[in-house]
Amino acid sequence: MMNIREYLDTIDEEERDEIAYTLYQISQDDEDDFEAWCAENGVDMTATNEDGEYILAAWQMDMCGD
Repeated sequence: MMNIREYLDTIDEEERDEIAYTLYQISQDDEDDFEAWCAENGVDMTATNEDGEYILAAWQMDMCGD
């Protein structure tokens, strides 16, 4: 499994921003769909960084500008 940032790094750079934005919107609008997408694509929603912070939560904060 990989975290959301690792997954996005596998996508062509030209498409990455659009896909990241779409995934962010899904994560905010329909948690069940987002969880299903993560499971289907091997994205670990519980992955943490070296400080113990959830990578997914940090990514979501980066995406919304906080």
